[in-house]
Amino acid sequence: MLSLHTLANLIVTSFLLAPPTTALPLWPNNTTPAAVPTACSSPTSNPTAEIAPACQSFYPTSYRIMNSRYPTWDQTPLHGNQDFVMLLRQRADTFQVATQVQFDGLGDVAPPNSSSTCRLQFQLPAKDMQTVLGPAPVVDVYQVEREAGSPASWSTYEPALAASSNGSVSAPRLFGSINGSLAAQETAWNQSVGLVDVGATFCNATLTWQMAMAIDGGDEVNYWDFIGVDPPFNPVQGFRVITGC
Repeated sequence: MLSLHTLANLIVTSFLLAPPTTALPLWPNNTTPAAVPTACSSPTSNPTAEIAPACQSFYPTSYRIMNSRYPTWDQTPLHGNQDFVMLLRQRADTFQVATQVQFDGLGDVAPPNSSSTCRLQFQLPAKDMQTVLGPAPVVDVYQVEREAGSPASWSTYEPALAASSNGSVSAPRLFGSINGSLAAQETAWNQSVGLVDVGATFCNATLTWQMAMAIDGGDEVNYWDFIGVDPPFNPVQGFRVITGC
């Protein structure tokens, strides 16, 4: 598993590889996101929400980065990483970065003709294990249908496909939104131990969601990155699916 320090270096390298004619996003005050501790070595952490005993919980099979600058790439060290989340958006004339999260192996709770309900939840990252920037780091989440383990790149990001299809491709339905601003995160920690209930859907053997920043950042960049951490490691953070509660 790549450390966030290594990934941060990859992010900066990605920006530097842009063609000279491409307008690059600027971080506030022309800074770059600071490296943060790796998931299992954070010196401090927030408590995470407990799961009721009756619930079955599932954690992601993979997170996949989708970058509009490299629409067909899915196997570089950054784009092929399985547990890193990156979301970036500035203006229409700059690139975007989205993330896909996939859950596989839910077949036991989703037999044929099942009406079982699965809920997508998001455990906020610890404050010292994320980078969040911009005036409105709000994330829109869309449910999509994908085969388990299928390639994930910008060319498969459904909201972008719909936007460029002149109506031939239907836009996916908005599944839910997550406000990543520090003020909203503080409220979520105070009200629900940092747990965000994103939405509910029918269970299926494989469940997939794609997500990206909801709006442009203007002169700044709306940006959020963190690493997904699943049990038995701590602090647990990122997405999970629960059912049976």
